[in-house]
Amino acid sequence: MGGQALEAIGTRIDLQILDGSTVLQRANNRNSSEGGWHIAGTFTAGMGLLNPSGKNFLRGSGTSAAFGWSDIPRLEELRNTWFQAPDEAAQAAICREIQAIAFETLPYLPIRLYLQKIACRSDLMDMQKGLPVFYGVQRA
Repeated sequence: MGGQALEAIGTRIDLQILDGSTVLQRANNRNSSEGGWHIAGTFTAGMGLLNPSGKNFLRGSGTSAAFGWSDIPRLEELRNTWFQAPDEAAQAAICREIQAIAFETLPYLPIRLYLQKIACRSDLMDMQKGLPVFYGVQRA
């Protein structure tokens, strides 16, 4: 799906199916002549997107950032300020500014949303919706 979207906007792609360790090795390689990538697809669970503390792809710390290496110092400043914010209203204001900068600079590009389907035994209670997390699950 992502490959088709990239081709639709005129991007030349070399779609490959790889094991996880090879993906990380190649995605972290910034030298395209040595097998590095310019784009790598990944996913994250919803909990990692709730606020700037865990949203790793919304970082601007350059070579120490997740692959993509966004170098956007203002994003880092705002993230650090968010941790020191005195209340939720101040955090929300900081998040609005982070979002505005992200829309201008595109440190990453979310291209799709997915829903994880799971099947469980009928005698399990308190299963969370979404990605399968098994804490708090009980037998009926």
